Amino acid sequence: MMRRKHNRLCLMMLLLPFLIIRVPAQSGVPGATGLLELPPAEKERVLESFEVWEAAPTRAPLPARVVNTRYLPKVSSQGTLGICGSFVVYYYLYSYYFAKARNLAFRPDPETSPEYISSPAWGVLMAPHGVAAEGGTGFYMPWGASPLACIESIINIGALPWSEMPYNDGAGVPAEDKFYRQLPTAAQMKAALRYKGVRGTTLNAIDTPDGLQNLKRFLAQGNIAVVTWRSPLTTNMDSYPNPSESVIIDGVGEIGNVNNNVYAWPSEAAGRAPSHAVTIIGYDDNIPYRNKNGEECQGALLLVNSWGTDWGVSPAADIEAGFMWLGYEAVLTYKKLEGQAYAVAARSEDYQPALLGTVTFQDQTSNNWVTQITGFPVRWPSLFSFSANRHPLGIEFPSNAYITKSNAAQPDYAEYLLDLSNMAGNPFPALALQCNALTTPDPVGKISDLKIERREPAGDNWTESAVPDVDFAVQRFSDSYPAFSAGINMLQEHAIGFEDLHPQAGSSAWGDASGDGFPDLAIASLQKKANGTLENIHRVYLNNGTGGFQANPIALPIPASEYPRSALCELLWVDIDNDGDLDIVAVNGIATYIVKNTGNATFNLSATLPYSGGPGAVASADFDLDGRPDLAIAGTSETGTVILFQTSPDVFTPYRISMRDSENVAMGIYAPAMAVGDINGDGLPDLVASGKEAGVTQNLIWYQNNGNYTFTPRQLPLPALPHFSIAIADFDGDGCDDILYSAGNNSGQHLNGVLRGRNEGLPTSVGLQSGLPPLWGGRVLWADLNNDGQPEALIGGIEDDGYATPSVYGYGTLDLYPRDQYYRHYTCVLTWDSGEQQFQDSGMTLHSTVGFSGPSILSAVDFDKDGDIDLLSGGVLTTKADFYMGQGPGADICRVIFLENRACGYFGDDRPNTPPSVPVGLHATANGNGKVSFSWTPSADDSTPAGALRYLLQAGTASGQYNLCSGNAPAGLPGQLLKSPVTLRGLPAGKIYWRVRAIDAGGKMSAWSIEQSVTASGSEAPPTPGDPLPEVAPPDVTITVRSLDTNGITAGGYVEGGG
Repeated sequence: MMRRKHNRLCLMMLLLPFLIIRVPAQSGVPGATGLLELPPAEKERVLESFEVWEAAPTRAPLPARVVNTRYLPKVSSQGTLGICGSFVVYYYLYSYYFAKARNLAFRPDPETSPEYISSPAWGVLMAPHGVAAEGGTGFYMPWGASPLACIESIINIGALPWSEMPYNDGAGVPAEDKFYRQLPTAAQMKAALRYKGVRGTTLNAIDTPDGLQNLKRFLAQGNIAVVTWRSPLTTNMDSYPNPSESVIIDGVGEIGNVNNNVYAWPSEAAGRAPSHAVTIIGYDDNIPYRNKNGEECQGALLLVNSWGTDWGVSPAADIEAGFMWLGYEAVLTYKKLEGQAYAVAARSEDYQPALLGTVTFQDQTSNNWVTQITGFPVRWPSLFSFSANRHPLGIEFPSNAYITKSNAAQPDYAEYLLDLSNMAGNPFPALALQCNALTTPDPVGKISDLKIERREPAGDNWTESAVPDVDFAVQRFSDSYPAFSAGINMLQEHAIGFEDLHPQAGSSAWGDASGDGFPDLAIASLQKKANGTLENIHRVYLNNGTGGFQANPIALPIPASEYPRSALCELLWVDIDNDGDLDIVAVNGIATYIVKNTGNATFNLSATLPYSGGPGAVASADFDLDGRPDLAIAGTSETGTVILFQTSPDVFTPYRISMRDSENVAMGIYAPAMAVGDINGDGLPDLVASGKEAGVTQNLIWYQNNGNYTFTPRQLPLPALPHFSIAIADFDGDGCDDILYSAGNNSGQHLNGVLRGRNEGLPTSVGLQSGLPPLWGGRVLWADLNNDGQPEALIGGIEDDGYATPSVYGYGTLDLYPRDQYYRHYTCVLTWDSGEQQFQDSGMTLHSTVGFSGPSILSAVDFDKDGDIDLLSGGVLTTKADFYMGQGPGADICRVIFLENRACGYFGDDRPNTPPSVPVGLHATANGNGKVSFSWTPSADDSTPAGALRYLLQAGTASGQYNLCSGNAPAGLPGQLLKSPVTLRGLPAGKIYWRVRAIDAGGKMSAWSIEQSVTASGSEAPPTPGDPLPEVAPPDVTITVRSLDTNGITAGGYVEGGG
């Protein structure tokens, strides 16, 4: 079974190409060597992706003789370069399998069919090689290569044919002009991808009888393999087919250590020290020879060497020389071959990449791309590893120090091609770059550009695009973390003017306050000033329509308090008075403030209501469906959880629905949560909120709207915890909204999940991909980030428990370690897999924030109106903390982060989101008692299913004047969105004018429908508030266990247990 390859930095492997090898004198020997063995750990890593070949059990006899020359290239020579480890792989092994896969009718020949020969020159340039000093020139030359590393390179990046890159050892060419000075161009790298290998194969223990038999069966199936000739190269290897030594046996006479053209045993004169790579292409069980004892033996392997045709023998008529017969005894007794042999499979048709990237490096070392690791010179791009959506990419950057010339116009720039095809179908392509072992403090260079080419589904046409904001200085993070890392995601962090905001906790909301069509930001931040005291900031930032904000944000008229933690507000955009302008509702631990927008984003404090709450514990919806927005607040132990019904314009009547509260008890990890949605699909907005009865832990409660100003509290089957975050959306388009949650404490309980709404009973748990570490401490959010019509589940936070006691760095530091890696702090993006019926990790991670003594900030909107959803996050960048010290974390580790989404066109994928169609088929029926039922035909959308579309409704007493229900709802609040049909109550008698518009999962809205009218009659007064309905506990679960026999029949009694 093949195991997944994983990247593991092996320092010795990185240094091998830079170890300067002393090349022994080569006079009087037939050919060069040049084999490097991988370090054990690196060898193990490479072999993890290889298949181990074992012959299937059979009684069929083996052929007595196999000579696999049909697809074998004509014998050639590596020349003076010590590259046998790469030459045999590229020239013999891969050319053979390529010709075999294409069923070539003739032997490949560099002279007549170079397009079928894999170029050793490509291998010298792209596969890792050792180096040797090139005479007294001051240059290096290639010397030594690992066949395994070369096979891996062919699998990962392919190889150019001889016709496009002929090989010549460069003898007689000036040192500075050798072919191995120049990197291949990006165009050549792209061409080489056509010839990517498929997989590697390993044959084990070939120096044992069983392993040798297995090898012969492999050869008998028309295969060949490369193998290492164990050091030393004995003198009879160099002199073959002539013996270098002989023995005299009585009765037999003189026997050479090569007899009958068979290498029988190694000479005692050791010869040359290096190991050597050769290719096994056949065997002959009947070829006779005598061993060192004069005994008659039979059987030899057939090898082809890389020393040309002036060495060796011809194995058959019409075949050139260059081969060797290696006696079985030399393999089994003298162990002249290493125990493992390797092969590589080729494709029968050219590989067709779907997605390519060309990355541009810029060198800043002034030393030809070379930096130092533990005193050794290292070409720094070779230190890079890439991963795509958390999976390692088989991408190699040449590490060979003999390359001195760039492949770009400027000498200090170089381009490398990345095969990103395994990202082509990923809705969230994400690249992570890591460069380890950077020991110098200064930048070694830059990554200055990434261009993407995407193949169109049919044909060979490519679309090109540049990934924006790729400009990274390659520099170690710190002495403590001597590595560089960077991420290239669909959402990228941008600075848009929040430098003076550094919230410990807070809230944010998006709405069009000025009526210009662009979303404006209301934000609340509790933060520590330079003098160590706390302040609250409550502002509105007006969108300038060009990807930023107008100067001078608006300070909201929220009354100041001597208790800053209690004064931090949850801010909501709500058209509270149905005048068409979005107002602000601000709720803190002191009161509820109605801040009205008097037009053009001018704000005045209109009313102060005696109901307290705070960030995470407030929501708005038209709970009674009378057209006027209402408020839900989880307040103090005195007030409990209340709905403030706006029973008439600007008149709020409290209806207590639970005694549970969300009063902040000054725990650093505490955070409440509240959201609105139609959980059971009955058309009535329900409330979901965390709340506590005593102490500090909260339960999550679904307050089911009964439609008569009462709510049934149903405890959801989750443990009581101090920290909750929830979000609500209809991810599956079934008409029932679903609950995304994150919860935790600093004692090891961390929960993530989705509760799927349904028409009957409690919401049910939805599967999450196994093995995902649950995150807590941040916020969760539903957002359609890639315009596919289905919201993704975003979960932000940390993996561990955070800090329970002060650390040496207080609340953490950003100076020593990267925040994501060290604190395990990030936002994961989960996508719904309808086939597996579970949420899967997209592999894209984003920067995250956590809250301190309250929730962090996380909200979504298409801020720049470019057609995709952007994110805003704010809070602590390090970790959760359950202690107070110096008024909490400060500006050094608290921040607001804006993540701009580039989904449209990112990685060459347009991902457009067009508005839904205009609703048609409008119909209204007056029911008396001030009630009217409205319905329409569902709209159509290019991506969002009809069941997931929601609607805004406008209603008024005059045509074009929608004073009863303005239909002006901010983005991201499903509780203010409607489905067809819907019945509004409390409407005045007389003619009602109305219209609707559709909104998709990405917030894109249709145009308004044609206005209709209906005549309402009668009236209805809301009931008097009563006591909360009793809370419904989660049902007991009974587990029945039965013992069954092998036939499935009950074999005994059963055990029942409750839980």
